[in-house]
Amino acid sequence: MATSSGLWRLYRDDPFPRIQLLAGATVEERRESLAAVKNCDVLVVAGGLGSLEAAIPALAATGLPTIYVLGSSELAGRDATQAAILAQSLASRTSVHVLEKDAVVLQGVRFLGTTLWCSFDDWRPSLVAECLAGCPDFNIDASSWWDDPFNCQHAEELCRQAGLPSPTSRARHEATAFHPAISFVENRKAVSWLNAQLDVPFDGPTVVISDNSPVRAPLQAVAHYRSEDVDPLGWPGRKDRRANARLFAQTNDLRWLLRRHRASIDVWMHGRVPAHSDIVVDGVRMVSRSDRCIRVDDDLSFDDILSRSLARRRRRKDTRDDATEPLEQPNAILHPLPLDIEAGLTAPLSKVLLPVVEQMKGHEAAIRNAVPLTMSKSSIHRACIRRVIYEEMEGFARLAQISGAIEKELVASDDRWAGVNFLFNSVDAPRGYPTEMSEPKQYDYYAKADRLSAQVDDIESLPSRAAIQLALWCDMAHDVLTTLASYGIDAKVVRPPIAALRISAYAAFVEVVTAGDKDERLAILHRLVVAHPTRGKLQPAIRVADAAAINEPRTVLLDLKMLKEITDNISAVALPS
Repeated sequence: MATSSGLWRLYRDDPFPRIQLLAGATVEERRESLAAVKNCDVLVVAGGLGSLEAAIPALAATGLPTIYVLGSSELAGRDATQAAILAQSLASRTSVHVLEKDAVVLQGVRFLGTTLWCSFDDWRPSLVAECLAGCPDFNIDASSWWDDPFNCQHAEELCRQAGLPSPTSRARHEATAFHPAISFVENRKAVSWLNAQLDVPFDGPTVVISDNSPVRAPLQAVAHYRSEDVDPLGWPGRKDRRANARLFAQTNDLRWLLRRHRASIDVWMHGRVPAHSDIVVDGVRMVSRSDRCIRVDDDLSFDDILSRSLARRRRRKDTRDDATEPLEQPNAILHPLPLDIEAGLTAPLSKVLLPVVEQMKGHEAAIRNAVPLTMSKSSIHRACIRRVIYEEMEGFARLAQISGAIEKELVASDDRWAGVNFLFNSVDAPRGYPTEMSEPKQYDYYAKADRLSAQVDDIESLPSRAAIQLALWCDMAHDVLTTLASYGIDAKVVRPPIAALRISAYAAFVEVVTAGDKDERLAILHRLVVAHPTRGKLQPAIRVADAAAINEPRTVLLDLKMLKEITDNISAVALPS
């Protein structure tokens, strides 16, 4: 379990709730994994539980506040329009909240839920035609949807524009079945609803839950999906072409929505993608747990499993009359840990960056070990060593490009955030043998190695940078208000948005709010800059704003007393060593 840094005190009176996304690849495994859910405060289910009559009582039996969004397995054989109404009726007077284009606030966290559906790559005719040959959602009844004349007209027009067969031309047994046009129309409604909801101010974290994925990035975790090819329709001759095309079609491309609301969406949980995925997309944590669950026996060899099974049988034989012997569960599910909102993006960034950092350290060490050999007496030897160093730097640069792309996902789109740290991604060292045999006029290999080392340290700190930045913001804000109090100036500071737990740029400034005209505020700013000189690149800058100009409804002002209580309780976990 992650150690709390105490930064939650900046936003609430008690720690953030731990949120668990139910894992499992099949309906049976998901229901089995309910028994393995523990150490969480809220349970989230993104589809995949099958029969509503069995799923909702099973969820209610956990006793946990539960957010439930229906998926295709819940809708199979049912009227899609009526299924959500039935589910909400079954969940009434229980701790289960069934959300379909609906919102609920639990323990100070806003949950927005919708099945979402998919747009088939913005209604691309070739992709729709590929999926029409075997749409996995055809077993969903859509009678109520087709009963609306406007819906019928809309679907007809979509198919006509795409050059596809009219929905009314289908066989009688398919006339009321699901159709890709329904998915497209309902997807547009869901996205419009989400966009409007995320525009509504909320003082707290926001978690979005959907069955379909909002982006295609999680497909990279699917074993048989060729992530280097964006378009699966370009895979002629592959046996899994149609399966991959369906996977592609069932996801969306809503990066524009994430960019527009990156300050509002803390976590987006989804199902449907057959993989465990925990990634960062445009500063938003994206989590899916729709692959096979990890079990106790997974890491054991065949001999270990056989030996334990035989030992278990012997114990049972010796104690066959002892009814109190507890039954072992060697194949029990080990459920992933719940999500910690306070931890921000630490887990997904660490997972992807730490292996990159280890490889970069290897290149750096190889460069440092080779640098003394550039002083060899042999000119050919020196040229060969320069070539070795150059190739190691090329490897370092390739890894730096990967980490640079990850860092760009965390850069806020607001123009206020300047000074983005661009990573080392080019090689300026001499090429050496055989390209450049002549001696370089001047090149400081030792200084270059030091810069590479600093770059590695910078990348290694990226997963925890937001927490460090926010902790420094708290210290700086407290010191600034203490200084102003010593001058007899009454002031407060603007609390950073909750997105500062994920993205360090949102805590890059301490914005002081005080009364006075422009000249007086400039004088205050000058005194503060002199009193608090820059001590590091993560130290927040200071700005002074007019109290009368602060009219944003989501603005929260903190005084010195509040900040003292917060800073006194921030753990060393959040502070740089």
